[in-house]
Amino acid sequence: MVASVYPNQLAPERTNAVPCQYKGSNFRSLLEVRWAYFFDKLGWQWEYEPFDMDGYIPDFQITDGGFLCVVDVKPFFS
Repeated sequence: MVASVYPNQLAPERTNAVPCQYKGSNFRSLLEVRWAYFFDKLGWQWEYEPFDMDGYIPDFQITDGGFLCVVDVKPFFS
């Protein structure tokens, strides 16, 4: 366990991400798959790792009816 920013609590140790597939896309982690599934349940159109901005690759681009949003997914304890 790793010390937490909260007194008297321990954060889980970091683990390596497990690559997964969902709807034909290869994801770097199950957490990203969970978010893709959540976006599907909301009916939002998403694209996984849509572009590279000089080394920064956002996890998702959400486009829905003129709405555009870039999403980067991180675990709670990162």
